[in-house]
Amino acid sequence: MGVTANRDRPHESADDRTLRIHNLSWTPEKTRAPILDQVTCSFENGFFYGIIGPNGSGKTSLIRHILRFLDVQQGTVTLDGKNIEEYRRVDLAREIAFVPQNTQIEVPFSVYDIVMMGRTPYQNRFGGTSETDRDAVQYAMDLTDCAYLKDQEFTLLSGGEAQRVIAARAIAQDTPWLILDEPISNLDIRHQLGIMDTLKMLNKTRGRTIISVLHDVNLASAYCDRLILMKDGRIFAEGPTGDTLTLDNLRSVYGMEFSVILHPETGKKYFVPNQFA
Repeated sequence: MGVTANRDRPHESADDRTLRIHNLSWTPEKTRAPILDQVTCSFENGFFYGIIGPNGSGKTSLIRHILRFLDVQQGTVTLDGKNIEEYRRVDLAREIAFVPQNTQIEVPFSVYDIVMMGRTPYQNRFGGTSETDRDAVQYAMDLTDCAYLKDQEFTLLSGGEAQRVIAARAIAQDTPWLILDEPISNLDIRHQLGIMDTLKMLNKTRGRTIISVLHDVNLASAYCDRLILMKDGRIFAEGPTGDTLTLDNLRSVYGMEFSVILHPETGKKYFVPNQFA
């Protein structure tokens, strides 16, 4: 089991905030084996977190509990010491924004309307949009390279375009916490790196705490400050990326051998499965 090292936080403040998961277990109906099995971990304010692990390891189920998409059966999820279930939906939406793997929207909204939906938690029901709302939407669309799509119908977009629009919606929501479930799965390489660069910028310059489920261990190595490595519904290791992303841990979790290559400029570790080396 990995141990979280004590290191200085990148964004110290008087109101440091923590998202804590304690002894969280969850077994879906008609399923005997738990999907989450006594998961305990924490996310501290100001870091870029990656959650990695093989399919079926519980990554998405973990974040779905944080977002209250699933009811807690056993254990607790707290934000700033307050049980997540005690938050009003609108208040939670002002704290945490979410980018899902896939978004199904059948109504013919424009891209601009979809991104503006991120501002809903701040709008009076009958008050319309404010200049702050419009500025936040424009900023988010510029960051995600989708401003040129603003008048297009969302249902007609490609998968990659739609994913960038949904990312823009979450950025426009302007929350302290941003949670993403495989946010780059539908994107080409240029836009994968563009989204990851944007997330890192939001983390470093605007202090947003990022929690992202990722499948690419090399992107996790390049961008994440800390990692949670999951296997069979449990936390296998957690801590600073350099301490957690090791050959031994990858072998144990993925059941295969990797080799390490160091980036010549950044010194970051890149992992190559041995059958591809």
